[in-house]
Amino acid sequence: MGLSNIFNYLFIISKLMSNMEKNLSDIKEKMSIIREKTSIIGQKMSIIVPGVQHPLPFV
Repeated sequence: MGLSNIFNYLFIISKLMSNMEKNLSDIKEKMSIIREKTSIIGQKMSIIVPGVQHPLPFV
């Protein structure tokens, strides 16, 4: 195995690591959006007064 092969492998590995880092960053961003939306839903649901029965829809 020549020195150029080693550098080629290192380049490929660094490219893969860079792509993984970008994907991880995208996942973290999506998770923060999900947390934000979940928080909003929780706030809206906490407004509903406990113990109040809502009428069932007419079928």
